[in-house]
Amino acid sequence: MEKKGELLAGFPAERPPTDTLKRMVTEVQESWERLATWFETHAPHVRARLAEPATDADLRAVEQAHGVALPADLAQSWQCFNGVLDGRGDTASIYPGGCYPASTHGAIKNLASSARTIALASGQDPNEDQILADVANDLAGETTEDVWAHPPSWIVISEDPDRLFIDCRRGPRQGCVMKMFHEGGQLGPLWPSIAAMLAETAEILESIDVAARPSIVTYSGGQWHIPTSWWQPST
Repeated sequence: MEKKGELLAGFPAERPPTDTLKRMVTEVQESWERLATWFETHAPHVRARLAEPATDADLRAVEQAHGVALPADLAQSWQCFNGVLDGRGDTASIYPGGCYPASTHGAIKNLASSARTIALASGQDPNEDQILADVANDLAGETTEDVWAHPPSWIVISEDPDRLFIDCRRGPRQGCVMKMFHEGGQLGPLWPSIAAMLAETAEILESIDVAARPSIVTYSGGQWHIPTSWWQPST
């Protein structure tokens, strides 16, 4: 069971050096290749939902909107597949926990929605601006129950009511994967990086007994309910 504010183990004492970052970028590319191969083999209709790679302009737009540099592994992830194509149902919920990958456009759209929420809250309570400023000045990986919106240094990577995001605030856990709840509060860090999240995703899927068509698998954050549509392709 996930608990708000819970910190999972396995995080480095400081941000990785350059050679490690390069290795993380390579690992992202390899993980997406493994994922694409697995879906092509076992659920090609899901593979067909992976969007085309992001362009350099797409990545620059995210950086400009958020006012932060993209972590190298996040940029590489979007350069492999820029989210998933639109469609009904839960077929494309391919991130652990049943989350939909967000595109670069989706990240910007989520930030714009957050900005509107902040503007509305600030008009009702002047303290909201200070609360958000305090959150923005916290170290990466810190959580609070007081925030209903998010600062620009949180880059959303899933399109869900409870969204995964990359925490780009300063500190040794910069670039970690967190989750924000639509009713307020956050969970995490869940993974030290999107590279680690994608690697675990590939490992989990490759370990599935496809013939058994499981409805639930376990990952480091709890249980992942596998969509039945994965095993029932459209004709």
